[in-house]
Amino acid sequence: MDRLLADYGNLYLDLSAGSGYNAMTRDPDFTLGFIERHWQRMLWATDITFARADLPQIEWIKTIDIPEEWREAIADGNARRMLGLPLR
Repeated sequence: MDRLLADYGNLYLDLSAGSGYNAMTRDPDFTLGFIERHWQRMLWATDITFARADLPQIEWIKTIDIPEEWREAIADGNARRMLGLPLR
């Protein structure tokens, strides 16, 4: 994904599935550099609609040591921008 995101400017990364969470938490040292390189094309989106869904990505994105600008972009800003919705 790192190489693909670098090579293709129209590619985005969805973090909503468990596989996205696993990839982001498997190697914390690599992950920080990966986020630094690609935070503007990382998206959080989910179609899970039940109250007790197990979504560890939410706690991860809240607690990972990244600038608040990146966190807000990943959490909803990038998706809003991509969809042409107003930013918060």
